[in-house]
Amino acid sequence: GEALRYALDCLRAEAVALLPGEPPETAVGSRLAVMLRASDAAGGVPGVGAGARELMALLGRSLFAHHGDRELLAAAATSLHTLVTGAVDAASKAQVAEAAALGALPRRVAEAEEPLKNVALSSSFASDSTQRLLCEALAAGAKALPRARATALLRSVVGMLPSLDAGCSGPSEAKRAVGASLLAGFLTARLDPAASSVSADAMEVDSGSEAGDGPAALEAARTAAAAKLGALLKHRTPHVTVAAAAAVGAVGAAGPLPLPVGVGAAEAEEGGDAPDAAAKEGNGGQAAPKEGAEATSTATAATTEGDNDEAAGRSEEEMTKHSVVAHLASLLRREKVRTTAVRALGQLVAGDPHAPFRNAALLAILGMHTVKDVELQLVVGDALATLAMSPPRQASSAPPPALPRIKPPEAPAVTGTGADATLAERTADAATACELAAGDTLLRYVLGRVLLQHVVAWAPLERQAGAAWLLALLRQAAKSGGGELAVRTAAGRIQAALVGLLADSNEATQELASKGLSALFDCCDEASRATILQELVAGLQSSRAANASASGGEMATYKELSEIATSVGQPALVYKLMECAASSAVWNTRKGVAFALAEQSRDALEPHLPSLL
Repeated sequence: GEALRYALDCLRAEAVALLPGEPPETAVGSRLAVMLRASDAAGGVPGVGAGARELMALLGRSLFAHHGDRELLAAAATSLHTLVTGAVDAASKAQVAEAAALGALPRRVAEAEEPLKNVALSSSFASDSTQRLLCEALAAGAKALPRARATALLRSVVGMLPSLDAGCSGPSEAKRAVGASLLAGFLTARLDPAASSVSADAMEVDSGSEAGDGPAALEAARTAAAAKLGALLKHRTPHVTVAAAAAVGAVGAAGPLPLPVGVGAAEAEEGGDAPDAAAKEGNGGQAAPKEGAEATSTATAATTEGDNDEAAGRSEEEMTKHSVVAHLASLLRREKVRTTAVRALGQLVAGDPHAPFRNAALLAILGMHTVKDVELQLVVGDALATLAMSPPRQASSAPPPALPRIKPPEAPAVTGTGADATLAERTADAATACELAAGDTLLRYVLGRVLLQHVVAWAPLERQAGAAWLLALLRQAAKSGGGELAVRTAAGRIQAALVGLLADSNEATQELASKGLSALFDCCDEASRATILQELVAGLQSSRAANASASGGEMATYKELSEIATSVGQPALVYKLMECAASSAVWNTRKGVAFALAEQSRDALEPHLPSLL
């Protein structure tokens, strides 16, 4: 293990030095691929590509002769995944001649498909994460196979998938079913018939292949894999269900599902809200069904499901895009599966943002606001960020289908977020956010929905969810750069919403809001930062961002206000505190402000500290 890590560190240092503009993972994979190509061209001449050959031999020994050493197998799987995916990603951006050179590494991985498949599917020493890495690496390497062989590999893996009415008799059988599901999904995602291979040798073989081994055969194999994985979303074994959801998500993230569209609920297709969800979301604090069940009503209208065991005993239905979304939405009610299901729904929309099933998937994801789980809400936010910042993969001049309506509450529960605007003005803003042209991303809609409906809702859990979603959106925008312009355009509204949430009665909501302010700062350029910083200071000085649901109880006494002012070394501050003592939420505001100050740059805020204290 140490020898493998040392060799990779040396290769990484060399690759980063030679390819400074590439990400480290891409650089190290492409560098090893080029070295292997040079070794192949030299015909094994001593000294030419010797280091690359030795590294590949070391990887092989670690994978296939690990002697039960879990850590060694995990290190080898991680290394192989980094190398082969880096080479494939580099090849996808390169010219044909360069791609041929970069294909040397994936081809070696693909040629070892049988032993790799055995380790990935059957090794009892492979952890869940190791198994996933090996399946991803093998799928990436399969791009270097001749199309006929890649098609045969995918068919063989689909043949290993369990049937819907069959359980797993033991851990080894369950592990094999999970591995086969993951590998089928990753292969289906990677093997796009429209894309050329990264291997020159593979392209030459393909040119002479029979018609039955062409793109149509591969597409048929991909369709069969997607249909079988969709059916496994109803499997009785939770581990298999989770693996199937992850696999479906991987296929969806790569592009439109290779399945027929099917028939979905009319409300979703016409841009309406789910029948039950529309009556609950943002509605005066009335109780909502547990764990977002109302949000699945639209998605599950396309199919009627019993419990999981009952579903497992039925004959497999014809899978369509709508039915896959419906099955994923039904999994949101199951605690052990819902995290993966949320991610998969986001990936499906990201791969096909204006598909007919889009609204059903969106409503299912947004309906999770009733769940009291901050970690899950951050996952939901990541799913929303994934789908919101993904442009359509296929150009189309046709207008996209209408989006679900955004419904601002009659009176926002959080002040400072456009409360001075009339309901008609906020409704007009909501309608504008729902307008999409061909080629647009969903970011404007998602931001509008969160800002106008969720963070200002009267239900505390919905506000907490909205804060988590905003934080995830801002972090993803800062990381990818894909949504920075839209975020900067809406920076004032976003900050107003987050400052309003600093006064929330829930400490988790306050902390999410403060972290969101820091993430917003990271998304903005210098001019925007100066503007939002001035607005933040003004908002904190006024201290009027009070959550209506957090107010109530007796007014703060003069003694309490005096003690607070004295504790910060500014006795005159008592007048400011008396001015904003109309709401008992000031105590939460003070704590929320502390969170915000901790997240902001000291240098940026230091000039304003006298006015804040």
